[in-house]
Amino acid sequence: MLEAIKTYKIQNVSGMRFIGKKYADGGTAWGEWKEKGLFETVKQQIGINLANLHEDSDALVGLMSHRKGFEYWLGYFTPENTPVPEGLEYEDFPKTDMAVCWFYEKDEFNPWDLATEGLANIEKADYTVTSDWWFERYSTKRCKDFYAIETPENTIMDIGYFIV
Repeated sequence: MLEAIKTYKIQNVSGMRFIGKKYADGGTAWGEWKEKGLFETVKQQIGINLANLHEDSDALVGLMSHRKGFEYWLGYFTPENTPVPEGLEYEDFPKTDMAVCWFYEKDEFNPWDLATEGLANIEKADYTVTSDWWFERYSTKRCKDFYAIETPENTIMDIGYFIV
């Protein structure tokens, strides 16, 4: 069961570089990151304090797109031009606004339902999506046990889109 509990806009996010790894699907990504303990390792490799960029900027991000077939990335938004550590990849994003919808999740959920519901709530709030990229954001404040178990109960998931 998903319940949208908050939709809001993050204004004037400066140019960003997303640094992480690209996968064929999310299950493969999460398996590797959990098995190899990459959550903190990748943050350390990036070598900067991510907490001061914008609200929840230190959160792990599942970045997705359909621009060249489905793409799923796991990593972090960083300041533009951040050097990319060996073994990682990146995507650059211009200065933009983002809209984020928080979902309370009590049971197992379908990620496509989450993306669709997030988009519907963001459009209902009169925001216009400008990109074929969207993201799941796993805030350590609201998703603490998500890193430890596959599908936690009683957690809050963030869905975000780039907007005008």
